[in-house]
Order: sequence, then structure tokens, then C-alpha cells
Amino acid sequence: MASKAQLQGLLAQHIGADNGISARNLAAQLDVPERELRRMISLLIIEDGAGIAGTPASGYFIPASAAELNDTVEFHKHRALHELLKASRLSGIPLLELAGQLRLKN
Repeated sequence: MASKAQLQGLLAQHIGADNGISARNLAAQLDVPERELRRMISLLIIEDGAGIAGTPASGYFIPASAAELNDTVEFHKHRALHELLKASRLSGIPLLELAGQLRLKN
């Protein structure tokens, strides 16, 4: 099993959006499935506050500027809102009401 340190070491070689690494390539280098890689990255961001950026188009990278980090934040916000909209439509609960009912699970 790959460690946080191994993942951070590989990401340190990919500074800036132009130097991103795809999930497929990063997972292969760590010898983990892509799903496990995404879980590891999520944990690093949520639990450790790691500044890992990326989108499907750019791959994962360490942001070289505040603008690159902001681009990733905007990507996540858009994705989250899109998923909430789908949940709203499926459940028949208005989006604002549904958002007010949300709680993070541990």
C-alpha cells in the first residue's frame, strides 16, 4: 500500500497545471487502483490541508499560483452544485431546501 509520503513525493515533481499527472499514471506509479488514489488525495486535502490541485483535463499537481488553486476550488464547487442539483431533481426536494439539510458524515 502506498503511503501519504510517497504520494506527496510524486506530486512534488508536478508543480503547476502544465505539469499535471493523470490519475491513471499517478496510480500506476504508486501501484494502487485509481479509486484508492482519489481516496488518498481526498484524505490529504481534507485531513492534512494539502494543497493538491487538479481537474480531469489537467491531472493532479501542486499549484504554482493562487490562480491555479482557485481554478481547482471553482471546479470542485461547480461539480458539487451539479451533484446537488441532480439529487434535488431525483428527490423532488428544492435545491435550497436540500442544501439546508446536508450534514457531513464521518
